[in-house]
Amino acid sequence: LVDSGADVRLVEAGVRDFGDLMMDLARLLRERPLVRAELRARFKHVVVDEFQDTNDIQYEILKLLTGTDRNLMVVGDDDQAIYRFRGASFANLTRFLKDFPEASKLVLTDNYRSGQVILDRSYEFIQKNNPHRLECELAEGPGAVSKKLKALDEGGTVTAHEFDRESDEARFAAEEVLRLKELDPSLSWADFAILVRANDHALPFVQALANRRVPYRFYGLRGLYQKPVIVDLLALLRLTTD
Repeated sequence: LVDSGADVRLVEAGVRDFGDLMMDLARLLRERPLVRAELRARFKHVVVDEFQDTNDIQYEILKLLTGTDRNLMVVGDDDQAIYRFRGASFANLTRFLKDFPEASKLVLTDNYRSGQVILDRSYEFIQKNNPHRLECELAEGPGAVSKKLKALDEGGTVTAHEFDRESDEARFAAEEVLRLKELDPSLSWADFAILVRANDHALPFVQALANRRVPYRFYGLRGLYQKPVIVDLLALLRLTTD
């Protein structure tokens, strides 16, 4: 089965991209009852993690797979939806609740990573996205949802600083590490971490740390063609063809 909207060049080459595979599978399940029945018998229970990142066609596939047994469990958080640019929709969470009204609902609020102060500040910050959040849609009634997290301890502090230039921010971070280390000599350099949004954003901080002779390790995802094993493999391939 080939979806009519597929790229003709892909069809002629006998290959499919990720979107085509999803469309083809959905069409197969819709139009081939025997295949649908076989897959339903094989997969009695379906569990989906990161459900907020599913798109419409993936949700349709899930409903076709579960059938009348409706043994479907999903785990998701609309506040972590990050793949809207490729068709994902956290609206699938609300659609799931409407399509599966008999589903039991369990809200995970126990947090083991951060102190309560950090969790409270984060909760206040995410409220800026209201009313476009699941918590707002389910704020009342017997199925009300509260996403206010509970920590194991009250620790943690949150401060905010503004800077005119990126270099000022990096300099402040490096000097703050030095200041805290001097205040508490029992701390090791591994007790400090600087988080950045992307690898390129780390460069000013790396430079600032190096300038002040602060030992550091830069952990970042490198591109595929920069990984040592791939570099070696490409060199070997060039050697064999040259």
